[in-house]
Amino acid sequence: MKKKQKLVGCLLLLVSLAISGCKDMHDIYAEHVVPNGSKYPGKIQSIVAHSGHNRVVLGWRNTKDPAVNKVRVFWNNYKDSVEMDITERKDSSSLSIQPLNEGNYNFVVYTYDREMRRSVPLEVQGIVYGEVYSSYLSNSVIVEDKILENEGLSINWGTPDTQNGMIGTRIIYRSNQGNEKTVVIPSTEKKTFIDDFDTFSNGYQYQALFLPNELSVDTFSVALDRRIPTMALDRRLWTVTASSFEATAQIPVGGGPPEKTLDGDVNTFWHSKHTGTMVPFPHWLAYDMKKKILIEKIVLTARPGKFNKEDFNKFIIQSSNNGTDWTDHGSFTFADIDDPQVFLPQTSISARYFRIYMTAGPQKYSHLAEVEAYGRAVDL
Repeated sequence: MKKKQKLVGCLLLLVSLAISGCKDMHDIYAEHVVPNGSKYPGKIQSIVAHSGHNRVVLGWRNTKDPAVNKVRVFWNNYKDSVEMDITERKDSSSLSIQPLNEGNYNFVVYTYDREMRRSVPLEVQGIVYGEVYSSYLSNSVIVEDKILENEGLSINWGTPDTQNGMIGTRIIYRSNQGNEKTVVIPSTEKKTFIDDFDTFSNGYQYQALFLPNELSVDTFSVALDRRIPTMALDRRLWTVTASSFEATAQIPVGGGPPEKTLDGDVNTFWHSKHTGTMVPFPHWLAYDMKKKILIEKIVLTARPGKFNKEDFNKFIIQSSNNGTDWTDHGSFTFADIDDPQVFLPQTSISARYFRIYMTAGPQKYSHLAEVEAYGRAVDL
C-alpha cells in the first residue's frame, strides 16, 4: 500500500513539473504566436526614453529576429508616428523624435517584418522639456570674483540651483596667450581659479548649464552674462614712503618700516615714529604703483588684536600723478576691527600714486598692517 502511494505521488509530481514547464515555454513564445498559428516578429527590449529639448530620444536593445526590418513608434493616441528602417544588425539602436511640444508622452513601439506583420506592442513614457522649463532657470550665483594682476581670475560661487538640475557653469574668456578659451566648471566646485586668464582683458562671460533629469540628452543653458571684475593690483613692484616710521623699536614684534604694509602678512605692520620725539598726526603712507591705475577701491587691514583700537580712525584718500601734488578723494572712518575694510573713492582716481592721509586717532602714533588697491591699468 505504501509503495502504491509513493508511485501516485511521483506521478503527480511529474505531471506538475510538465505543466509548469509547458507554462514557462508558453510565456517565452507567447509574444511571438497568435491564435491562428502565425508568429509575431520579435520585439525590441529594454527601451528607455531620454528627455530632450523639444524632443525625445528612444534607445533600445534590438531583437535578434532576422525577419524584422522596421520599427515604428506611435504617440498622441496613435495620431502621430515615425518609423525607422533596420538596415544593419547591431545590438542597440536609437531614434530622435522631434519637434515635440513640451509635456509628458506615452510612446507605443512595434517592430515589423518584411510581410508587414507587427510585434506585440512595447510602451514607454517620456518627458519633453522646452520654454516653460527654461523660464525657471537662472544664471550661476557669483559671491565674489576678482582678477589678480599677472596671476589669474578667482571666482567664489554661491549655492547652485540643483532643484532645476544645474550641473555646471560655462566660462568663456581670453587667455594670456591671446586666444579665446571655454571651460566648464562643475556645480560642486565652490571656488575656481583660472591661471591663464588675461588679467587685462575685458572680463569674461558665463552661463549656467542644466540637465532636467538624469535621462536627459540635451543640456539647457541660460543667456550669457558678462562680468568685469575688479583687479587686485600686483603690489610686488610697488614702492612706499611714509611721513615717519619706527626704525628699530618695533622690529622684534614685526613692525616698523612702511614696506610691511605690502608683504601680505597681517601680523607685520608699519608703525609711525614713537621713540625720541614722537611724531603726532597727521601721518601718511604714499604708494607708487609704477603705472597709471584707475583705482576702484582701496582695502586697509589694521594691526590685529587689541592694537586695532590704537590705530588712526580718520583719514583721507589722495592721489597724484607726480608724487608731489595731491588731490583728495573723500574722508573716511577706519573701524576698530581685524577684518580687511573696503573703501570706495568718492571721486574717480586715475593716477600713478595714492596716499592714505591719516588725520586723527586715539593716540599720537599710528600703525597699519596691509594696504591693497583694486582697479585697472590705463595708458600713461
